Amino acid sequence: PIKARELLSYGQYSTHLKRYLGHFARTQLLVVLQDDLAKAPAESMDKVYQFLGLAPLKRLPKVRRDNSGVYSLRRLRLLTQRNRFLYDYDEYGKLVGKTGTTRYLAAGVITALDRYFMAAILANDKPKLDANLVSELKTFYRPDVAWLQDFLGHNLKSWQN
Repeated sequence: PIKARELLSYGQYSTHLKRYLGHFARTQLLVVLQDDLAKAPAESMDKVYQFLGLAPLKRLPKVRRDNSGVYSLRRLRLLTQRNRFLYDYDEYGKLVGKTGTTRYLAAGVITALDRYFMAAILANDKPKLDANLVSELKTFYRPDVAWLQDFLGHNLKSWQN
């Protein structure tokens, strides 16, 4: 059986959407897939602006941001220490931001250490997942993907490949 249920729960989008549906009508929610945003950013943003009743942007702003993953175990351990200054868990086991300003100083030092020192000296190769684990993950997420596909009316077969 798959371990790390907490991490797996972040990918159970149907669970999170159902929670919103408990408070909002379906017509009040717009779901934009990252895949669509990456393939067609202008069209995706036009959908968002239309949904909000706003005029579409004439031109999308250029955003330079590197949000690449961190795969090095040493770097992940360091970043976990940073997160101890920034986050805590609520009574439901979900991450919540801590309050106070001094926490940012310690977290900033750790972030800078990772970004400007650790990233420069440590390899960050994306690990190859074991075929059995991939199969378990597909099985785990299959009901979630099926629900999302029906809910969104969007073909998500590629999520199971």
